[in-house]
Order: sequence, then structure tokens, then C-alpha cells
Amino acid sequence: MDLINKFNLDNAHIISADGHSGGLWVLSRSQVQLDVVESSPFYVLASCYHKHVRKKYGLVCVYGDPYHRQTTWIWKQIRTFVMSNQDLPFVCMGDMNNIMHVSEEQGLVQLITV
Repeated sequence: MDLINKFNLDNAHIISADGHSGGLWVLSRSQVQLDVVESSPFYVLASCYHKHVRKKYGLVCVYGDPYHRQTTWIWKQIRTFVMSNQDLPFVCMGDMNNIMHVSEEQGLVQLITV
């Protein structure tokens, strides 16, 4: 919590890391009312209200499963949340850990063996 105080933040929702992997922090200041609707080690889904501009929006923070065991379930939960709040604009951020094209799999090991 000392780190949160150094950034002068008012609200925090923290999902601790599992060893050296994972972990999500969603931090906000007092002008944003952050209501976490659902969270897991892979995502935080929240309803937000910015008090100064008087706008409500949805927030999706993702740390995708790097082993792809939970990927389908993660996206199902996110889709359900977004669809149940269709009237809101959304901010989505994080590390999706999704590979969309084979070319994205190029890594150091493959480059050395080529």
C-alpha cells in the first residue's frame, strides 16, 4: 500500500501475483468512482463514474492466461459484462496474451534456431 500512497491515489483493487506471474492493480483517484463488478486472477470488470465530467463508463482490465487454459472462459465473462452494459462506452486495457497470427509467435528461441 505504500506504493499506492506515493502516487496519491484514493482507491485500489488489487489481485495479488501468483509467485512471479500475474497480478492486477486497478488504481483510481477520488474524481473517479470505481465499482468493481467482478474480478479474477485474469481480469477486473468495473463500472466507473467520472465525477467532474459526469460520465459513466465500463472498464475492462485483462491479464490473459499465458497458458491459454482459461482463455475461452475469460472472454466469455468479459463479453457478458460488456453486453449487459451496451449503453456505456468502454475502456479495455491490459495484456491479452492472445495470439491472433502465427507471425506473432516469433520469439527469441525461434529466431536463434532459424
